[in-house]
Amino acid sequence: MYVDLVNKKTTFTDPRLAFAKETVTASTTFRQKFDSGSTALQVAHGRDLTGQVALITGANSGVGWQTARTLALQGCQVVLACRSEAEA
Repeated sequence: MYVDLVNKKTTFTDPRLAFAKETVTASTTFRQKFDSGSTALQVAHGRDLTGQVALITGANSGVGWQTARTLALQGCQVVLACRSEAEA
């Protein structure tokens, strides 16, 4: 169990694993690179998505917005699919 004293959060997942490299040995099959505290920018870090196209639903807020933002920063052409043109 891991306790974040600054944010007062407790988790069963080691937060340091978000920045770890995946390693698999003959004796273990446990692999984890990212956890619930990882951001979209951390997951997409170092990937070149130039020339790729992504359609993101709900891209005007929340997870959709962060996904669209991250993909655009990685060079991907992003199409925003939102219910309201004004909010988009």
